[in-house]
Amino acid sequence: MKRERFKWLALLLVLLMLSASLIGCGGGDADNGDGGSDDPANGDNGGEEISAFDQLMAKSDRLPLSGLQPLSYDDRSDIEKALPVEQKDDVTIGWAGAFLGSTFFEEMVGSARTTAEKYGYTFLDQNANFNLQTQLTQMDTYITQGVDVIVLNAVELDSTVADITRAVQAGIPVIVTGPRPADPSYPIVTNVISGSFNSGYEIGLFTAGELYTAGSEPLKMGFALSMMDSADAQSRTTGLIAGYLYKAAEIEGKPYETKWDAVLEAYEAWITIRDTGNLVGTDMPLDFVGYGTGESTDAAAGQIASSDLLTANPDMDILLVETDTMLPGALTEVRQQGLTAGEDIKIVCAADGTREALEYIKEGSLFATATNIPYYNGEKIVELIHKMYAEGFDANNLPSNSFTPTMAIHAGNVDEYYDANAAFALAGEWDIMTIEEYNAANK
Repeated sequence: MKRERFKWLALLLVLLMLSASLIGCGGGDADNGDGGSDDPANGDNGGEEISAFDQLMAKSDRLPLSGLQPLSYDDRSDIEKALPVEQKDDVTIGWAGAFLGSTFFEEMVGSARTTAEKYGYTFLDQNANFNLQTQLTQMDTYITQGVDVIVLNAVELDSTVADITRAVQAGIPVIVTGPRPADPSYPIVTNVISGSFNSGYEIGLFTAGELYTAGSEPLKMGFALSMMDSADAQSRTTGLIAGYLYKAAEIEGKPYETKWDAVLEAYEAWITIRDTGNLVGTDMPLDFVGYGTGESTDAAAGQIASSDLLTANPDMDILLVETDTMLPGALTEVRQQGLTAGEDIKIVCAADGTREALEYIKEGSLFATATNIPYYNGEKIVELIHKMYAEGFDANNLPSNSFTPTMAIHAGNVDEYYDANAAFALAGEWDIMTIEEYNAANK
């Protein structure tokens, strides 16, 4: 009888060990696409806890983390990029544009052309109207023409790598701007891209700093977004939640160990909101009452995205309207609901710092917006080209993604950014850093 008992105990121990092994390995399945709390918190690393940042990098659902900047970059100098370039004065730039039907794209290309003219460069410009095949044809044309450098405002970057490689093989360096982060292995000089996560984060920091008080009841927040399958929409939202959580914890005197711990909690929160519709009654400083989508970024989309949300939650405290272009429609809906923006409800935007949005801040209807300044993506790229061809600048080891600066604009600083003659907030000084400079700045 005693021997039988030991047999059963031994079998039970084996089963428990096997179960623990399966649990420890299950979260590491790369095909697990939910990206939520199933993802590994600990791995085969001698029992050491994985940092919040590394946990974020291991997430399989990347849309909410698009634009999240790395802590450091690995060296890229061994990747062929058709560099260094011949020093010359008569540079021909082939600009392969994605679109021209919005103020952002018009200002981006316009600032690039103006800067090229300043240096006496030839500026060739083609517009793909968001058609990938058209853009691939444009790339082929520029390669055949033998331009000195191609600037690719990509329609779909991953699908354009073969043409980028052909350009490099023909001795033509390629600089990219958007729309998504580039893989470090791509043979590009760099990808100048706006940090959508950071724009949300800066707004979250500011909003919590102004509205949150220690020990207070959670404020109610809703989200009026463009499209749910948009990386920008999801990352801006996740960034806002992260910034708010981080600042609120600081105000409570219980700060997060690192910024990334707040980002990790925000990521999990957004996944729940996105997949279930809301997240309320937690110990967080916000109750997330829901979201709406407008399937575009125009004013009509802003009204559509906020209509049902405001109807269901007339006591909402904060409404995130994803972009400035959606704001007029959201404000119309707020008025139709009998509310006054700035008094009954605070409205924030996560992009783009347009002149109109800054005027709404001045009048008190908009609480804050974040910058997404097109001149960084246009003028600054041509300035980089000038440094390469006229000043001997070594561009062989730039980050795969050079994120443009992001600032929160609000009543306290709007006059610093506003110019009645400028379509967007005024751009401050910014230079594209080398990998060595970036890594040193982020130690």
